[in-house]
Amino acid sequence: MPSIFASIRERQRRGEADGRHIGVGFAMYSEQGAPRHHRLRRRGESRWSRGSRTVFRSSNTRRGKLELRIGAHSHGKGAWKPRWPRSRMRFSA
Repeated sequence: MPSIFASIRERQRRGEADGRHIGVGFAMYSEQGAPRHHRLRRRGESRWSRGSRTVFRSSNTRRGKLELRIGAHSHGKGAWKPRWPRSRMRFSA
């Protein structure tokens, strides 16, 4: 099975005409914002955090831009004040 990065590796070997470097970067941040459900149960609390599943999908658009789709929740961390202009964002459900 060919590597999903085969085309990127080929571009790296060839080099870009304008001297840019081509690469792939991955980043992840996970914050535990609440106690786990077993800790809450031990304390006798009826509510508990169930966690969430996140599906990550990426695709290249026809305009050559990378589109990332994730499932995320703001948990009140300032998501109502985005640092990027809304004109550069696209929201979908």
